[in-house]
Amino acid sequence: MHAALPADIRRAELDAVAGVLDKLVGWGNLRADPDTARVTAVEDFYRKRFIHQLTRDGEAAEEALSAYDEALGRRGALQAVALHDIVTQLRALLALAAEEEPDPAKTHLALDVLASRFAALADHARAFMSQRRALRHSSPGLPVLKFLRGSPRRLLQR
Repeated sequence: MHAALPADIRRAELDAVAGVLDKLVGWGNLRADPDTARVTAVEDFYRKRFIHQLTRDGEAAEEALSAYDEALGRRGALQAVALHDIVTQLRALLALAAEEEPDPAKTHLALDVLASRFAALADHARAFMSQRRALRHSSPGLPVLKFLRGSPRRLLQR
């Protein structure tokens, strides 16, 4: 597996990759089958070689993390826009507060936009937490921590 990684992302040493693969096997995300087909020398015979294959649990973890990353990315982009709007409205309110006689209509509009952005952020936070709970309950045999720490691709990309 280490040799199959492109050279520009092949940062980890072979022992580190083997350690991560062993963890994934221990968590049930990968299955390790002995690989005796490539033995060409006596030294190769004594060194552990395995062919690793994703298990059903590992595939479930990958699918769950992909959905989680996708949803988080969408929510993150929406939150960035909402935060920018909040800063803009707060600046507008500061400018209005500095006036001797603030315009009630402008003040009301700025406060209304501000309240709606905060409500949208709260809605996104609730949706995020719902997705976490759904992820946890979608595969009762696999704890969420196993998903988060045991994704085969994520661990190998570190």
